[in-house]
Amino acid sequence: PMLVSFLGIVVFSVLSASATGFATLAAVRMLVGASFGIGQPAYSTLLTEMTPVRWRMLTTSLSMTMFSFGEVYAGILVWYNDPTMKDLDWRWLCIAGAIPSLVGLALCSFILHESASYLAANGYHEEAITVVESIKSMNGATHVVVDFKVVPTSDERSTSASLATIYSPPLL
Repeated sequence: PMLVSFLGIVVFSVLSASATGFATLAAVRMLVGASFGIGQPAYSTLLTEMTPVRWRMLTTSLSMTMFSFGEVYAGILVWYNDPTMKDLDWRWLCIAGAIPSLVGLALCSFILHESASYLAANGYHEEAITVVESIKSMNGATHVVVDFKVVPTSDERSTSASLATIYSPPLL
Protein backbone atom coordinates (compact mmCIF):
# COMPACT_ATOMS: atom_id res chain seq x y z
CA PRO A 1 0.00 0.00 0.00
CA MET A 2 2.81 2.46 0.69
CA LEU A 3 4.29 2.24 -2.80
CA VAL A 4 0.79 2.53 -4.31
CA SER A 5 0.22 5.56 -2.10
CA PHE A 6 3.40 7.31 -3.22
CA LEU A 7 2.69 6.49 -6.85
CA GLY A 8 -0.90 7.72 -6.58
CA ILE A 9 0.17 11.00 -4.99
CA VAL A 10 2.71 11.63 -7.76
CA VAL A 11 0.45 10.63 -10.65
CA PHE A 12 -2.66 12.41 -9.41
CA SER A 13 -0.71 15.55 -8.45
CA VAL A 14 0.72 15.75 -11.96
CA LEU A 15 -2.75 15.10 -13.40
CA SER A 16 -4.06 17.92 -11.20
CA ALA A 17 -1.81 20.31 -13.06
CA SER A 18 -3.51 19.37 -16.32
CA ALA A 19 -7.05 19.88 -15.02
CA THR A 20 -9.16 22.09 -17.27
CA GLY A 21 -11.99 22.87 -14.87
CA PHE A 22 -13.02 22.92 -11.25
CA ALA A 23 -14.84 19.58 -11.31
CA THR A 24 -11.85 17.80 -12.85
CA LEU A 25 -9.44 19.45 -10.41
CA ALA A 26 -11.65 18.56 -7.44
CA ALA A 27 -11.97 14.94 -8.55
CA VAL A 28 -8.25 14.48 -9.13
CA ARG A 29 -7.33 16.23 -5.86
CA MET A 30 -9.74 13.87 -4.10
CA LEU A 31 -7.72 11.01 -5.58
CA VAL A 32 -4.55 12.62 -4.20
CA GLY A 33 -6.19 12.62 -0.77
CA ALA A 34 -7.29 9.00 -1.20
CA SER A 35 -3.71 8.10 -2.08
CA PHE A 36 -2.55 9.65 1.19
CA GLY A 37 -5.27 7.67 2.95
CA ILE A 38 -4.03 4.41 1.45
CA GLY A 39 -0.48 4.90 2.70
CA GLN A 40 -0.95 6.36 6.17
CA PRO A 41 -2.42 3.29 7.93
CA ALA A 42 0.13 0.98 6.31
CA TYR A 43 2.96 3.30 7.31
CA SER A 44 1.77 3.55 10.91
CA THR A 45 1.37 -0.22 11.18
CA LEU A 46 4.75 -0.98 9.64
CA LEU A 47 6.47 1.61 11.83
CA THR A 48 4.94 0.09 14.95
CA GLU A 49 5.82 -3.42 13.83
CA MET A 50 9.46 -2.63 13.10
CA THR A 51 10.21 -0.38 16.09
CA PRO A 52 11.39 -1.81 19.41
CA VAL A 53 8.76 -1.39 22.14
CA ARG A 54 10.79 1.15 24.10
CA TRP A 55 11.04 3.44 21.02
CA ARG A 56 7.51 3.09 19.60
CA MET A 57 5.90 6.11 21.21
CA LEU A 58 8.82 8.37 20.33
CA THR A 59 9.12 7.21 16.72
CA THR A 60 5.36 7.41 16.18
CA SER A 61 5.30 10.93 17.63
CA LEU A 62 8.27 12.01 15.54
CA SER A 63 6.74 10.53 12.40
CA MET A 64 3.63 12.65 12.92
CA THR A 65 5.81 15.77 12.84
CA MET A 66 6.36 15.02 9.16
CA PHE A 67 2.95 16.64 8.56
CA SER A 68 4.42 19.88 9.91
CA PHE A 69 7.43 19.54 7.62
CA GLY A 70 5.03 19.05 4.72
CA GLU A 71 3.23 22.25 5.63
CA VAL A 72 6.54 24.13 5.83
CA TYR A 73 7.53 22.65 2.44
CA ALA A 74 4.25 23.85 0.94
CA GLY A 75 4.79 27.31 2.43
CA ILE A 76 8.29 27.47 0.97
CA LEU A 77 6.93 26.48 -2.45
CA VAL A 78 4.30 29.21 -2.29
CA TRP A 79 6.86 31.79 -1.14
CA TYR A 80 9.30 30.75 -3.88
CA ASN A 81 6.58 30.86 -6.55
CA ASP A 82 5.18 34.28 -5.55
CA PRO A 83 5.91 35.87 -2.16
CA THR A 84 2.98 38.27 -2.61
CA MET A 85 0.60 35.37 -3.36
CA LYS A 86 -1.07 37.48 -6.06
CA ASP A 87 -0.01 35.51 -9.12
CA LEU A 88 0.56 31.93 -8.00
CA ASP A 89 1.14 29.22 -10.60
CA TRP A 90 -1.09 26.54 -9.07
CA ARG A 91 -0.13 24.03 -11.75
CA TRP A 92 3.54 24.33 -10.85
CA LEU A 93 2.63 24.07 -7.15
CA CYS A 94 0.73 20.81 -7.75
CA ILE A 95 3.72 19.28 -9.51
CA ALA A 96 6.35 20.62 -7.08
CA GLY A 97 4.22 19.41 -4.17
CA ALA A 98 4.59 15.85 -5.46
CA ILE A 99 8.40 15.86 -5.29
CA PRO A 100 8.62 14.47 -1.71
CA SER A 101 6.34 11.58 -2.73
CA LEU A 102 8.49 10.92 -5.78
CA VAL A 103 11.56 10.75 -3.53
CA GLY A 104 9.67 8.50 -1.11
CA LEU A 105 8.64 6.21 -3.96
CA ALA A 106 12.23 5.92 -5.16
CA LEU A 107 13.64 5.25 -1.69
CA CYS A 108 10.93 2.81 -0.62
CA SER A 109 11.23 0.89 -3.88
CA PHE A 110 14.74 -0.07 -2.82
CA ILE A 111 14.67 -0.29 0.98
CA LEU A 112 11.10 -1.13 2.01
CA HIS A 113 10.33 -4.72 2.97
CA GLU A 114 6.98 -6.40 3.13
CA SER A 115 5.63 -6.68 6.66
CA ALA A 116 7.06 -9.76 8.35
CA SER A 117 3.85 -10.09 10.37
CA TYR A 118 1.75 -10.01 7.21
CA LEU A 119 3.96 -12.59 5.53
CA ALA A 120 3.90 -14.91 8.54
CA ALA A 121 0.14 -14.56 9.03
CA ASN A 122 -0.44 -15.52 5.40
CA GLY A 123 1.75 -18.61 5.44
CA TYR A 124 4.95 -17.12 3.99
CA HIS A 125 7.11 -18.10 6.96
CA GLU A 126 10.44 -18.37 5.13
CA GLU A 127 9.91 -14.96 3.51
CA ALA A 128 9.03 -13.48 6.92
CA ILE A 129 12.25 -14.84 8.40
CA THR A 130 14.21 -13.45 5.43
CA VAL A 131 12.71 -9.99 6.02
CA VAL A 132 13.54 -10.06 9.73
CA GLU A 133 17.07 -11.33 8.99
CA SER A 134 17.53 -8.47 6.51
CA ILE A 135 16.38 -5.89 9.05
CA LYS A 136 18.62 -7.50 11.66
CA SER A 137 21.58 -7.23 9.29
CA MET A 138 20.82 -3.58 8.37
CA ASN A 139 20.82 -2.71 12.08
CA GLY A 140 24.01 -4.61 12.86
CA ALA A 141 22.14 -6.73 15.36
CA THR A 142 23.92 -9.98 14.61
CA HIS A 143 23.41 -11.15 18.22
CA VAL A 144 19.59 -11.14 17.89
CA VAL A 145 17.96 -14.51 17.36
CA VAL A 146 15.27 -14.59 14.69
CA ASP A 147 12.72 -17.00 16.01
CA PHE A 148 9.01 -16.44 16.15
CA LYS A 149 5.88 -18.45 16.66
CA VAL A 150 4.13 -19.51 13.48
CA VAL A 151 0.61 -18.11 13.52
CA PRO A 152 -2.29 -19.80 11.78
CA THR A 153 -2.86 -18.61 8.21
CA SER A 154 -5.92 -16.55 7.46
CA ASP A 155 -7.55 -19.66 5.96
CA GLU A 156 -7.13 -21.50 9.25
CA ARG A 157 -8.74 -18.77 11.38
CA SER A 158 -12.44 -18.28 11.73
CA THR A 159 -13.51 -14.76 10.84
CA SER A 160 -17.08 -15.45 11.85
CA ALA A 161 -15.99 -16.10 15.44
CA SER A 162 -14.10 -12.78 15.43
CA LEU A 163 -17.07 -10.88 14.07
CA ALA A 164 -19.40 -12.57 16.53
CA THR A 165 -17.14 -11.45 19.37
CA ILE A 166 -16.94 -7.87 18.12
CA TYR A 167 -20.69 -7.57 17.69
CA SER A 168 -21.64 -9.36 20.91
CA PRO A 169 -23.90 -7.43 23.34
CA PRO A 170 -21.17 -6.74 25.95
CA LEU A 171 -19.07 -4.93 23.34
CA LEU A 172 -21.96 -2.99 21.82
